[in-house]
Amino acid sequence: LVSLKKSVKYEQVKELSATEIMRDDYKDIDASKILKYEGGVQVIDKNYKMVFSRGINPVNVMQFSKSQFTEFLTSSGRNQEDYYYSVKYNDKSDFWLIIVIPHKSQFLNGIFFNRAGIPIAIDNFIFIMFIGVLINITSLILGLIIYSRVTSNNFVKPLKKLLSGVTRIAGGDYSARVELKSKNEFGDLKDAFNIMAEKIEIEKNLKERSQDNRRKLILDISHDLKNPLSSIMGYSDLLMNNKDISEEERDKFLKIIINNSSRANSLIGDLFELSKMESSDFKLKLKSVDICEYLRELIASLIPQIEESGFKYCFEIPEEKRFVLIDEKQMDRALLNILNNALKYNKPGTEIKIVLKKLFNKVVIEIQDNGIGLPKVLSEEIFEPFKRVDSARNSQTGGTGLGLAITKTIIEKHYGHISLKTDIGEGCKFIIELE
Repeated sequence: LVSLKKSVKYEQVKELSATEIMRDDYKDIDASKILKYEGGVQVIDKNYKMVFSRGINPVNVMQFSKSQFTEFLTSSGRNQEDYYYSVKYNDKSDFWLIIVIPHKSQFLNGIFFNRAGIPIAIDNFIFIMFIGVLINITSLILGLIIYSRVTSNNFVKPLKKLLSGVTRIAGGDYSARVELKSKNEFGDLKDAFNIMAEKIEIEKNLKERSQDNRRKLILDISHDLKNPLSSIMGYSDLLMNNKDISEEERDKFLKIIINNSSRANSLIGDLFELSKMESSDFKLKLKSVDICEYLRELIASLIPQIEESGFKYCFEIPEEKRFVLIDEKQMDRALLNILNNALKYNKPGTEIKIVLKKLFNKVVIEIQDNGIGLPKVLSEEIFEPFKRVDSARNSQTGGTGLGLAITKTIIEKHYGHISLKTDIGEGCKFIIELE
């Protein structure tokens, strides 16, 4: 009979916890069981706003600040004078569920006690056993209190600081760090905690940045596809519905349709290539190549185009063999993206300079021009997809805004590094380092 009573009480208590009544849609939460015990149910959304409340609400705050809510979570884990709390976070729907039960409620489990500290509806035998256990626990606690007073400087204070840090992390404050001067195990625990908190904060920031970049990429793709497709649809409709268009105008409109189709196709192709390269399945076809001879052959193929565009050129490549592991096809694409940009966006008379040199155990390729240059603030951002100096410039030159993003991905796949030194009127200098 006693076992049956305990089982019934456990199931009743289990049904009243925040974990048990949690639902992904807070509107589906059944608050009737909590209200039966004169309790309350509240839901706080990701912006710390109370969006749902039934029954008692001791907090009575409709909009928390981050620090207020962190303090509430911290205090709810301690014994309260009038209430007991059960809090659960729903990471799928991004909200907190708070269950509050008053001390005076007829609650049925040893986890929650009435003000006298004795479980409701306990039978005499269990009560006697409880009193015996309580006396032993009280004696133990008194001993621990005396011991803790003696050892508080070496044990309790560091523990409180660590607990405070854990509470802040649990409340979402990943900037929390613990400062301890201890050189014992607490010092080691402090170092481990701070390293963990730093890694969590970095991962959180990276996740948020990745989500922002993904949203921005989708917007950029939509914008860049919308313009050529709108033009194609407009001129196609004009040709279909206007039979009186002259042959000259028809040819003009068809040329516009073809050019915009080519732009859209290039954008889709570059997007496909960039996605493929960023995939973990993408593998380079590496082989040992004399980088000096490789650059000479690449430059030789470009000289007619450089001269035709009215550009000057200067090349400094050592007359020796230096072998590097590269994928020639992909490296061609990376370097040609840079060189073609120099030819597209600079005026005739601009000088293009290519230098190859050795730096310790690395090979450094410098591609430099003395053209119009870019704003200095774009020296890092220019390698991001769809990053442009002038949004109109790409429509005039046929660029997709993905060339330098592809170049950076290729260089990094070779375990290399690419950077840009530039400023308005000072030209651009791309520096590529390869192992």
